[in-house]
Amino acid sequence: MIKFLLALVFTFFLPVSLFAQLDNFSLNVVATDESCDDNGTLTFTVNNATSGSEFLFTVFLQPDLVNPIAVTNSFSVSNLDSGTYTVIAVQSFNGESNLEEAIVTINNIIEPLQYDINSVNQNCSVGGQIEIITTNGTAAEYEIISGPETRPLQTSTIFEGLAPGTYNIRVFDICGQGVVTTYTLILQPASPTISIPTYDESITTDCDSVIITNTITYPDGIVISYPLTIIYTIYPPNGIPEIIQTQVYNEGVPNMLELINEFQLYDGTPYTYDISITNGCDIAYGNSGMAVNPQPTLAYTIEEMDCGTKYFILDAGHYSPPFTLLFDVVPENDVFNPILFNPEHPGPFDDNNAINGIVAYGDINTPVPEGNYSVVLIDACGRTSAVAFEVANNLPNPTVIGRNNGCFSDLGRIIAFIGERDVVSAEILDAPLAYVETLNETESLPQDVSSFINSNGRLNLTNLPLGTYLIRIIDECGQVYEKEVTIPPFVEQDFTISTLIDCTIGLGSIEMSSGNGALTSVMLLSAPMGYEGTIPSDLSASIDSGDLYLDNLPEGNYTFQGIDICGLQRELTVTVEGYQPSDNPFTFIPNCGSFDIMMTDDAVSSGEPTYWLQKLLNADTNEWGHPDTAVIYPDDSIPTEDNSLSLPNNTTIFNLTFSGDFRIIKAFESFGNGNEVKNCLEVLGTFNYLNQPRINGLYKLSCTINPDDIYIDADGIAPLHYRIENSVTNEVILDNGTNNIFSNLASGTYQFAIEDDCGNISRLTQNIDVLPDLVVANEPNYVFDCFDVNNEIGISHDFDLSELNSIILGDQNESLYILTYHISQADADAGVNALPELYTATQLATTIYARLIHNYISICYDVVSFQLLLAPNPVLQLQETYYLCDEDAIVTLFAGNGYDSYLWSTGETSSSITVSELGNYTVTVTQGSCDASGEITVALSSVPTVIDIDTEDWTYNNNTIIVSVIGDGEYEYSIDGFLYQNENVFTGLEAGVYTVYIRDINGCGVVEEQVVLLYYPKFFTPNGDGINETWRIPFSFFEPELDVFIYDRYGKLITGFDAQSQGWDGTYNGKRLPSTDYWFVVNRQDGRVHKGHFSLLR
Repeated sequence: MIKFLLALVFTFFLPVSLFAQLDNFSLNVVATDESCDDNGTLTFTVNNATSGSEFLFTVFLQPDLVNPIAVTNSFSVSNLDSGTYTVIAVQSFNGESNLEEAIVTINNIIEPLQYDINSVNQNCSVGGQIEIITTNGTAAEYEIISGPETRPLQTSTIFEGLAPGTYNIRVFDICGQGVVTTYTLILQPASPTISIPTYDESITTDCDSVIITNTITYPDGIVISYPLTIIYTIYPPNGIPEIIQTQVYNEGVPNMLELINEFQLYDGTPYTYDISITNGCDIAYGNSGMAVNPQPTLAYTIEEMDCGTKYFILDAGHYSPPFTLLFDVVPENDVFNPILFNPEHPGPFDDNNAINGIVAYGDINTPVPEGNYSVVLIDACGRTSAVAFEVANNLPNPTVIGRNNGCFSDLGRIIAFIGERDVVSAEILDAPLAYVETLNETESLPQDVSSFINSNGRLNLTNLPLGTYLIRIIDECGQVYEKEVTIPPFVEQDFTISTLIDCTIGLGSIEMSSGNGALTSVMLLSAPMGYEGTIPSDLSASIDSGDLYLDNLPEGNYTFQGIDICGLQRELTVTVEGYQPSDNPFTFIPNCGSFDIMMTDDAVSSGEPTYWLQKLLNADTNEWGHPDTAVIYPDDSIPTEDNSLSLPNNTTIFNLTFSGDFRIIKAFESFGNGNEVKNCLEVLGTFNYLNQPRINGLYKLSCTINPDDIYIDADGIAPLHYRIENSVTNEVILDNGTNNIFSNLASGTYQFAIEDDCGNISRLTQNIDVLPDLVVANEPNYVFDCFDVNNEIGISHDFDLSELNSIILGDQNESLYILTYHISQADADAGVNALPELYTATQLATTIYARLIHNYISICYDVVSFQLLLAPNPVLQLQETYYLCDEDAIVTLFAGNGYDSYLWSTGETSSSITVSELGNYTVTVTQGSCDASGEITVALSSVPTVIDIDTEDWTYNNNTIIVSVIGDGEYEYSIDGFLYQNENVFTGLEAGVYTVYIRDINGCGVVEEQVVLLYYPKFFTPNGDGINETWRIPFSFFEPELDVFIYDRYGKLITGFDAQSQGWDGTYNGKRLPSTDYWFVVNRQDGRVHKGHFSLLR
C-alpha cells in the first residue's frame, strides 16, 4: 500500500531520492470513537522529528486510497465517521522530505436513543404523572411539545400533574438528537378500597384490647396522594361517649397502605367505628359501621390418602394464645379418641405445638374414622369458635364397558378400570351360554381372569361371545366390586363429513369418517366446475388413520362414495365454503413516536384464529420476529408469545413504540391433504413506522444540470423540514423549508438537521467535499464472445447482461438502484423497452446502453454504453476414428489446414501428428480469438479369423451360408468379392461352389473361404452323347467321406460309390438298365442322410 500511496504524495513533494537525508520519525495516531454522528477524531503525534521540519497529514477513508478526505498541517482531524483510516505523515525541511504511514480504526459506538413511558394516576384533580425510562442510549433533556398542555425542556424524567389526553413528548440525547413519542394518558379516578377489619392470627394484646388493620388499596396505575390524614370515630357500647383518634401518614408505598390501630374491648360486647381519610389533594373518603368483635376462627381441611382414607387439620385464627380444643361430636361407637390421633390433645396449644394455629389429627399413616365431627376452640380470653364437618371415605365408581368387535361380529370385548386405582383381581361370575360352552373340562364359573389385567391395572377381556356378563373385580386397596356388563350386537353407524375453511381464498377442506371404523377407500363422484381434478377419481391416498382429509377444494357441492373396514358403502354430499378474507382486517394508526393497531377482522375462519405482530429483523435473510425481544419466528410455524406480539381481535392496541418494518399474521387451522391438521398463515398486511426521522444519506447531484447541489435522503413523518445549524449552539443558519436539496453551498463541513411533523430532530455533520455522487454508471469494456456457425439460423448468441451489473454499479449498493439495458440511447433516456437479462445478439457488433437510477431517489439517472462483439468459432472437421491393424502399427491424425494455431493433447502444435498408441486424442484449433476443439479416437482393428461356416443345403435354390468370425475389427461379408453386406448370413442360394469374403471395414484386410452347397440331379442320360452320361452328387468331392447308394424301385441295391467317384453309368453288372426312376441314399460327412429319386432317360 505504501508504494501505491507514494505516487499520490510525490505529486506534492520532492523526489524520493532525498528522503534518506532526514531523521526517521515515528507516527502515532489516536482515534476517538464515533459516539454521535460524525464526531470521531484522529489525533497525530510524531517522535524523533527533525528540528525545524514541518508536517503535512493526508487522511484516506478505506477502501478509497485515491481521494483523501483531509489534507492538513493540523495535528488532528475531527467530524469523522466510523471506519478504517490510512494516515500518511510527510516531514519536510529545506527541500527534503520523508514519510510514515499509520492505519487506525474509528469504531461506531453510537447508542440510538430509546425509551419507554410509564404513567400513574395521582388520583387528584391536578391529574396524572408521566415518567420517562431510558432503555438505550443516554437521554439529556425532556419536554412536552404538544397535548392538553406543554412543558419546557427539563432534566427531570418525570412530568407531574398532567390532565388526561394525548401528548407528544420529545427527549434529546447527549448528541442533540430528539426523539418524539406520542403517548395517551388515561386517567381513571377511582376511590380506594378500604378493607374490612382484620386481626392478627395470634392476638398478642391482653384480653382488654385488640389491634385491627384496615388496608387502603388502589387499582393498578393509580397512586395514593400523600399525606393522608386518618380520623377514627369509635362508638363504644353501653352508652360510652364516642372517641376521636387522628393519625397522619406523610409517605408510603404508591398504591397500598395498612392502617393499624389498637381498640379497647368491653367484656366481649361488639361495637362499631368509622374511618375518614383525607389525601394530599383534600379529597375525603372513608368507610363506616365497621365492627369490633374479635372472635377466634376455626377452619378445617380434610386430607385424602391412598385408598380413600383421610385425616383432618384444624386451623385456628384471631385467638389469644394458648387455646384448647374440645370434641363435642365424634363418630358413633366411640371409634375416635382424639389423643390417639394427636398426643397434645386437648392442649393448651400455642406456637410451640401449633405453629400458626395449625393442629392435625391423624397423618398419612394414621387415618381417622369416618363420621361426623364437631370441635370447639377456647382461647386464653375465653372466646370460643366451633366448626362441624364430616369425614367420608368415598369409594371410586368402577368403569366396566362392553363393546362389539365391529363389522357384524358375534364377538366383543370387556374393559374394566377403577379411576386411579389398579385392578389386582378379576373373576367372571356369570356369562352367556355361548361363553360357557367355550370352557374346557377344567374350567367353570366363577372363572379367574386376573391374567388379563395389563400393566396399567386395567382388565381387558377379548373375543367374548355376545351377551350379559357379571364381573367381580378387586382393587389394590382390597375393595370388591361386582358389575353387570353387556356386549351388544353390532349396530351399523353413520358415515359423517365435516368442512372447514381452508388457507386460500375461495377454498375449503373436508374430513370424512365412518362410525364403524376406518375408511378403506373413497371415490369422488361429483364436484363443482372449479374443481381441477378428474371425476370420478380415487382419493384413498388421502386417508390418514382411517379418516379422509382433503384440502384446496373450490367452493361448491361434492359427492363422495366411501367404503369402510366393514365393507359398508355410502354416498355423502357436502357443501364446501371457501375462505373469504376481510376487506379491512386492521387499521394502522401512526402517532408521533408510537402507533396504534385496531383489529377488525370479520372473516369467517376455522376454529379460533389468532393474530400476531411481527417485525422484520433481517432484510437480507427475510427473518421476522418479536418486535420487542427480537426472538426469531420460524417460517411456516404457528406464532407464539415468544416470537410474536399477540393482537386480540376487535380491540385497539395503544402506544406501540416499536420502529421498523412490520406485518400482521393471522393463524388458524384447517384440514390438510391426508392430514388431520394443517396450519394456515395469512399475512394480513405490512406497514412501516419510523419513530424518528432518519437521514439515510447525503449525495452530490452530479447527474443533474446543477452538479454541486446536495441531496438529503431522509425518512420520517411528513412533512420533513431541512436546515443547516451551528454545530455548537444548534442555531439555525439556513432554513431550507421542506426542500431537501441544498444549492450553492461552499466547500466545508456542515451540520444538517431534519425535523419531522412531530418535532423529532435528527442531525448529521458532514464534509460535503467527500460526498458520493447519487448515481454513477461505470462504463464496462466491450464484451466479446465467439459463436458456433449455424447456416440455418445465421448469427445468434446469448449474452447474460446481468454479469455486467457489478461492474456498472461499482461500490453502489445493488438493492438501492435499478439497472436496465437498452438497445438505443433514446430508449435508455426514456427508461423504456428494457432488454431481458439474457439478450440474443444477431450482429457481429451491437451497442448496448445501460441506464442506472436510484430506487427511491429518481431525480436523475446515468447512462453508459458498451459493445457486444461476436466472432465465429472455427469449423473443425475431423475424422473421428482412426485404426491400428496391429499393436505395432502407427497412424497419422490430421486436423485440417488453414487455422492460426493447433494444440494437441500430446502437446504438439502441428496440423497432424503420428501416434502408435490406442486411446483418445484432443486437438484445439484457433482462428483469431476463437477456438474449437475436437476428439479423435485411435482404436485397434484386425483381419477376421474364421471359426466356422455353416451351410443349410439340399435344395435347388433356397440354400443358406452362415459365417462365424472373431477379431478386433468390424466386418462385412460378400460371396462375389464386390457386393458386401453387414449380415453374416446368405440365403436363397442355388447349389454350387461359393467363395465367401470377409472384409474389415476399417481397412485391415480381407479373408476368403470356399463353401459348397450340395444337391442331386433330377435325371441323367447315359446315351453316349457325352452329356449327363453318369449320375452323381455335383461337387461332392468337397466332402470326402460322403457315400451314395442307388436302388431300384423294389429296393434292390444297384450300386454304391464315394465322393471321389465319377458316378453311376446306368448299368448293373455291365448291362444297361431300363429308363425308369431309381432311388438313392446319401450319407453326408456331417451325419446327415438324404433320400430321394431320380430318372434314367435313354
